Amino acid sequence: MDSFGRKPTVFISSTCYDLKQIRDDLKNIIEKDLGLEALLSEYKSFPLDPSLGTVENCLRAVQERADIFVLIVGTRYGAITDSGKSVTNLEYLRAKEKGIPIYAFVDRKIKNNIPLWRDNPSMDFSSSVDTPELFNFVDELMSIDNVWVHEFEFASEISERLKYQFAYLFYDSLTIRKKIKSNNLSNKVLQTSPDALQIVLEKPLGWEYRFFSQLLSDNIKSCKELKRDVEYQIFLEFNSSINDYSDLFYWITEKNDQILRIVNALSSLINNAFKIAIGNPGEPSDLDFLVYIANKISDVYKKIIQWEVDLGSTTVPEDAEKLILSFSNISHSIIADIERFENELTEAFNKIPLSIQEGEEFRLDITLKLNEPDFTEFHYELEKVKTKINL
Repeated sequence: MDSFGRKPTVFISSTCYDLKQIRDDLKNIIEKDLGLEALLSEYKSFPLDPSLGTVENCLRAVQERADIFVLIVGTRYGAITDSGKSVTNLEYLRAKEKGIPIYAFVDRKIKNNIPLWRDNPSMDFSSSVDTPELFNFVDELMSIDNVWVHEFEFASEISERLKYQFAYLFYDSLTIRKKIKSNNLSNKVLQTSPDALQIVLEKPLGWEYRFFSQLLSDNIKSCKELKRDVEYQIFLEFNSSINDYSDLFYWITEKNDQILRIVNALSSLINNAFKIAIGNPGEPSDLDFLVYIANKISDVYKKIIQWEVDLGSTTVPEDAEKLILSFSNISHSIIADIERFENELTEAFNKIPLSIQEGEEFRLDITLKLNEPDFTEFHYELEKVKTKINL
């Protein structure tokens, strides 16, 4: 968690040169009038990691420092990055992904031209914008992301609106703080995602189950980068080479024992620990225990992925490469089962109604089913290797 007493940080995102005066004015207002910290990339106070490029540093600042995101869209979209989007667009997407409050301001002329652009997308708008992609960006903000977009012509219009919006945000924060204190939540629960914490505070029907489902979903998503390493065979760590076949068979046996222990841990978490943590009907759930279980399932998920990374990072005799590749079907199967369970859990709990009539019941049957991996190819490759070495 952030250190006690830190000022909230407002990240101001826009193209710099055409909106320089507006950015300068907002920095003064945010810091001098409101007493908050303003983060702008052109100032010397902007945190930099020398090992990263310009775009990466901006996205890192949003991810690690921003508490509030102010988006200002003028008449320039800005330089387009390798992703096909501008830096400002990428900053917005990172703030959206992070889930922090976003306040968007769009030049009045741009917003007024959106209907014309929609009707005539091939029309020449070069006198108004540097690229039509700017219209597309604003249109997505309003139509797809449903962001409330404020029009502006002068910096004073932005600052006046922000003062009101920050006041409302402050009141909402006080309300949430009051709820947190009245619920006497532990630090472990407070450190969960905003979506998970919101469930605890609002307590909808079946909220303990929804809370656990949200925790599990958050944790599975946090493994996205590691999962991509496996999908695209990005094995940058190099484990030991195995040249002797007796060592190879011993290593396969050891890896098989590892995956069995991992599966047993997963089964214990779902079939034993979860029942205790969720409690009997009418009894309060142990929220800290639910956080523990969700975190441990995430650890198991990571271990299984890492198990496959270890397979791919170990050099074996060429004749045994297909054998090891088929051996990885074990992890493929378990990873798919965990992801299927997480998806079914989310879908099932989303079906829980907000309320039920007295005397009515609503039942859900959720089971983590671990399908037995298909070992046909593995056994076939194993026999080929055994035949080759006369074993």
